[in-house]
Amino acid sequence: MRLTCLTTVLLTLPFATAQADPSPDGHAAPAQASQPATPPTEPSTTEPSRRDELLGKGWQSSDDRLLTTNGDATGFHVMVAEARTGYSWRTVATLSQPGVDADQWIGNTCVTGSGNRAVVVYAPRTFTNREALFGRGGYTATVDLRSGTVTRLPIRTTLAYYNPGCGVDETATLTQGADQDLGRTGVLTVDAATGTLSARTELPGQFTSAVPVRGGFVAADAVGLVRVDGNGTHTRLAETGGVPSQVRPDADGGV
Repeated sequence: MRLTCLTTVLLTLPFATAQADPSPDGHAAPAQASQPATPPTEPSTTEPSRRDELLGKGWQSSDDRLLTTNGDATGFHVMVAEARTGYSWRTVATLSQPGVDADQWIGNTCVTGSGNRAVVVYAPRTFTNREALFGRGGYTATVDLRSGTVTRLPIRTTLAYYNPGCGVDETATLTQGADQDLGRTGVLTVDAATGTLSARTELPGQFTSAVPVRGGFVAADAVGLVRVDGNGTHTRLAETGGVPSQVRPDADGGV
């Protein structure tokens, strides 16, 4: 399956400025009330009559899927559009927490190797204003992109851009930001198919961009990439001129 993640971009359109037109006697006529510009309406699906032309032969049997997310006061919405539906968008799950008020829900997501499940970290927007909540306050769940089934995980993780990190199979890493007192970063692995969490691995110092690989995970520190095996053994994989980002595992077991 090919799965493409889209980034939602919010555009702000300028308001039209009203100008006062002069009257025949030379006095300015009253200005008309300003009217906001109307944004264009985009269709939520590929035009049915043009699907063969735009999507190519065999789109009805394709497993390709698009995914995007957005958030508002009602929750963090996970949206998908499958090729076989003509890429008709639908909300597969809306994530929020009972009793938690928010003016806007935000989050990060990654998709497992099968393309059938998403791992999502989400929270009220205001959590980013407090270091403790930003580093270890994000609610975490898995979402089945076919059925919409949500499995909430009993763990709070960072809202940083690199979390969660999906592997080439159904596993993903979840990171808890370095704590203020001990300076340790926590990393766990989740099996998105079952919702099973691994034991927490503690790393000395600040580590980011963790992703699962066979037998452990790879994470970034200030000088490069480190591999951490299941028994906690650290191995330096590469040194870099800065903190690596956008780390992705490959099918050969590397990144």
